[in-house]
Amino acid sequence: MKRRHLIYYVPVFDADTGRLLGHLVDVHMEGMKIMGKVPIKVGTRLRLRLDVSRLLESLETILAEAVIQWQSRSLNPSYYDTGLMFIDLPENATQQIQEMIGSFGFQD
Repeated sequence: MKRRHLIYYVPVFDADTGRLLGHLVDVHMEGMKIMGKVPIKVGTRLRLRLDVSRLLESLETILAEAVIQWQSRSLNPSYYDTGLMFIDLPENATQQIQEMIGSFGFQD
């Protein structure tokens, strides 16, 4: 599945604690990559909140569960790149992600 880089860095939060995990770098229907300042242990399962409602009126906040698949230092060593895999993505979240990619993804 092809990853789509977005024009905007969408903030991604832990839905349970409200902690900013990072910003969305790229996304596809199976997962996403975020860049953040705090390392997150591989295998950690999280409930995520993506605040996309400010980007487009038709979008709402996306809630999804995901598990951390990998993590590495970013090109800027003050940040970490983190790969997440979605778990049982709800239909409304699937539609929101598709719309976000269509509206804000770089076109190849």
